[in-house]
Amino acid sequence: MPVTIIEGTRESGREGRAQTDRVRFVALVAAVREHEERTRRGPRPNRPRDDRLYRRVREICSEPGSSHRWIS
Repeated sequence: MPVTIIEGTRESGREGRAQTDRVRFVALVAAVREHEERTRRGPRPNRPRDDRLYRRVREICSEPGSSHRWIS
């Protein structure tokens, strides 16, 4: 499902591309977290690959409880 967010003025060049990338990344992380919440409430346990994905998202976002700190 595509996500469209329009905010402020249109940027051009590298700054515009970087902003678009950030918006897409935030939308992707939100979708992964939504999936995690939905599956945790379900009757079946999470699959190991799902748990690895959730852990990696937390590591990349440098959230508490992750052992890795992403350096940008």
